[in-house]
Amino acid sequence: MFEYNRLVRSSFLDVLAELPWSEVVTDREASFYSLRNIFLHTLDVEELLIHHLLQGTLQNRIRHSFDDFNDIESIRNRTIETDRKTEIFLENLTPDRLNKIIEFPFEDRPSVLLTVEDVLVQNLTEQLHHRGELIGLLWQMDIEPPNMEWLWYVDEANHGRTEKRTLTSNRPKNPKSSTSQQ
Repeated sequence: MFEYNRLVRSSFLDVLAELPWSEVVTDREASFYSLRNIFLHTLDVEELLIHHLLQGTLQNRIRHSFDDFNDIESIRNRTIETDRKTEIFLENLTPDRLNKIIEFPFEDRPSVLLTVEDVLVQNLTEQLHHRGELIGLLWQMDIEPPNMEWLWYVDEANHGRTEKRTLTSNRPKNPKSSTSQQ
């Protein structure tokens, strides 16, 4: 799922790169106002949840100002760095660690206890929520958003493979099915 997330995020960044910068930073009265800010917010969330909360380094978190990003290249560089750190975290994640309980502190309400897996799912749902918002804003601008379909991702992920990966490849075979009729 995180590989899918990276591919789709990159596709959205490519669409933003095709727009005049003034369109990327225009206040569209959305959750974080502009396309740039919404995109950067998704990076903020991933960094907060995966790079700091799950690694016990919330005190080291640096909050970035959206206005510090003045062009697509600066956003692309931050995206690459965020993806790299997330990939390192996931490569070192063990199945046992997924069930570890993490306390998620809030400033304005009581903390919540979550598993590492819950935090990872929260990150992905936050990404999808704001991608939907970006899609709506792009449609309002009469711009076709990038493809987000899972089946498109599977096809993209299969490029260069000698054996196709399928969505059902890990399912057990039905013992009653047979290739020959009796």
